[in-house]
Amino acid sequence: MAEQTEPTGNIAAKTNRHFVEDVLCEVSRRLADRPSEELKQGNTQILYNPLPALRDLRIALGSLDYPTDTRIVNLDAPEHPHYPSLGAVSSLSDELVFFAYQRQRDCDPKNKGYYLECLKGIAEGRSSMFLQEEFVKIVSLGENTLTEIEDSYKFFALNPAVDHGDDHIIGVYKSRIENAPLQKEQAKQALLVIGNARSSKKIQEVATDRDMTYEEALQYFGVTADTPSDVIEAQAVALAIDVDKSVVGPILNIIGTTRKDLSLQIAAASMEAGDADSNLTVKEAYKRLQIHDENTSEESVFAYYQTLTDNAPLGSKESYLEALRVIAKSRNSNFLFAKISDPNALVTAQRSTADQPVGLDNIGNTCYLNSLLQYYYTVRAVRDVVMNFEDYRMPLTEENITKKRVGGRAVGRAEIVKAQKCKFQDI
Repeated sequence: MAEQTEPTGNIAAKTNRHFVEDVLCEVSRRLADRPSEELKQGNTQILYNPLPALRDLRIALGSLDYPTDTRIVNLDAPEHPHYPSLGAVSSLSDELVFFAYQRQRDCDPKNKGYYLECLKGIAEGRSSMFLQEEFVKIVSLGENTLTEIEDSYKFFALNPAVDHGDDHIIGVYKSRIENAPLQKEQAKQALLVIGNARSSKKIQEVATDRDMTYEEALQYFGVTADTPSDVIEAQAVALAIDVDKSVVGPILNIIGTTRKDLSLQIAAASMEAGDADSNLTVKEAYKRLQIHDENTSEESVFAYYQTLTDNAPLGSKESYLEALRVIAKSRNSNFLFAKISDPNALVTAQRSTADQPVGLDNIGNTCYLNSLLQYYYTVRAVRDVVMNFEDYRMPLTEENITKKRVGGRAVGRAEIVKAQKCKFQDI
């Protein structure tokens, strides 16, 4: 028997009686764990057989009537992180796991996508039909897992950790479908996932909006296919007084594009630009498009815009479009408005007026050649040849062709004919 030690502090002294009772209780507990056949053979009598306290604990915790799980749980195996994320343990029944998911989602709606992903993982890990059915029901109501939300942001090359504005996300979406129209359905689905995750009605409306047909556009303005374009334009202008022009403009553009009516396309582009003053000044607009000369031609302005948008990230194209609209509005340019509506539209730029500069546009690396040609054009003799070329054209006789030399090299008839077709015209 072990030697008794004197207790210290306020602990009550244990008598020999208490010690013997402890020994008997422990021996009885060990005997109760032995096989029943062994106890019968030895005619063993168990003096102490304490009752389990599990029922009393469930009553104290208020969980006596909770459903129990009949699965075999390996308590030695590490628990999957999805369980603690839901505030649950692996020994809970399917119903209790789903209850834990609902509580977490309601208390922390911002991370509901992650909790739904936890529920999906547990349902698949358990092969639980109940949890899988509940997961399908939730998805059918428009909710998505965290992985699906992150993949949707990545589709548009956006960082889900950054708080992008709704307008920026919509602008990126429009740029994507403009450059990759075959991905439109995939882009709309990704945009809808983002809209649902952000609970953004604005994004959801764009993602669920289908393209309006030509007949629906006519019906929107209360006109028919036989209605003249000028009447339709007047109807659109009148309607835009009560309705946002950014809504009326695209619908008018559908009619203009279908009819291939340039005037309607220009009017639609002007409406989409809106009357509200942009925060961007005209000077800043030229600077944004990297145009140093504000008197540059309209074709050059649009060429600068196209060059920038072709190589720009998706999110930057909207800012370049804003700059182009500011310039188009400041110039009251039908050419630029038409190009905004349809980049492939065939429209002639307005001719230069007397108070505007004339000359050759620099296309990136022709400034020295342009300056040389313009200098030669100031020489009257050269200018007379250019302006009255027919009077100076060399007759294509056999003698002239034989004598003709370019840098000492003889040239043939075909080369001379081709060269004579190239002549300068005033612009």
